[in-house]
Amino acid sequence: MLLASSLGPFPSSACSSSLPTHPIHNTHNQPALLAAIQFIPLPPHPSLPPPPPLPQIRRIGERTKSQLEDHLRLKTDVPASSLDPSSPAGPVDADHIRRKRLLYRSKQRGWLEVDLLLGSWAAEHVFTLSVAECDEYEKLLNQETIDIFNIINGAMPPPVELEGSKILKRLQDYAMSSPFGNGSARTYETVKDRTGLI
Repeated sequence: MLLASSLGPFPSSACSSSLPTHPIHNTHNQPALLAAIQFIPLPPHPSLPPPPPLPQIRRIGERTKSQLEDHLRLKTDVPASSLDPSSPAGPVDADHIRRKRLLYRSKQRGWLEVDLLLGSWAAEHVFTLSVAECDEYEKLLNQETIDIFNIINGAMPPPVELEGSKILKRLQDYAMSSPFGNGSARTYETVKDRTGLI
């Protein structure tokens, strides 16, 4: 637990419109803010367990990183029960699996607006993208859902790995074309049926 001290008296200007200009409250003046606050560590509460030792924290971080890498890794060891019985026998097409995975990740974001936007776009385009375009699109899908929404509508700049992305530009153009018309329930139903959205 941390205690903030050495802030000094609360400025009288805090009640006026000049509050943002005070160095402590100016979010653009982070060094002044950090210099104004001194953190004093307090002893741990007796009812709380002690923090794990540093080697354990490192192991937890390594395990988390490994789990994330495994989650993002394309898996082609598909059980026979998951395959179409009418498909020819033989090795599974990794590229086809990847595109189906991109489509699924586009449709299942957990936020209706993004599900509809990405899902409908992916249903129409993901199977015709080049491998390099799939790489770009996957970088976008690896972002948080709210960030994807804000990046596409221009509310926030894209991360470094998506700067100048042609796929992102195509998505932004698609979003600006009002693919759902006036957003009526009938339009949503039509788009969901056409693109196979749940």
